[in-house]
Amino acid sequence: MAVFVAVTDATFGRPAEGVLITLAHRTEARWTAQDTAKTDEAGRVRFDVGGPCRLRLTLDLDGYFAALGMSVFQSRTDISFRLATAAEPVCLAISVTPSSLVVVRTT
Repeated sequence: MAVFVAVTDATFGRPAEGVLITLAHRTEARWTAQDTAKTDEAGRVRFDVGGPCRLRLTLDLDGYFAALGMSVFQSRTDISFRLATAAEPVCLAISVTPSSLVVVRTT
């Protein structure tokens, strides 16, 4: 199964290229990092995962906006969610600014 993430920089109205995203899964009572990737020129990244499971995406917004010469309110953000089945892909559209973040699950 796959988790697809598309990050848009709403400040400039363009894909957010180079956002570092870490994928972790929940085992027992702790989170374990599974994969790390940067968004491509289209602001996208894909992670392959098993399921069902609990997952967390961590976005390094401080690193992304610092490269643009901007400071941010929320330097890092975590998005945790559950996968009920292994067959259903998850597509997340994430819109970021230096002071906000919106996450929408798309189909």
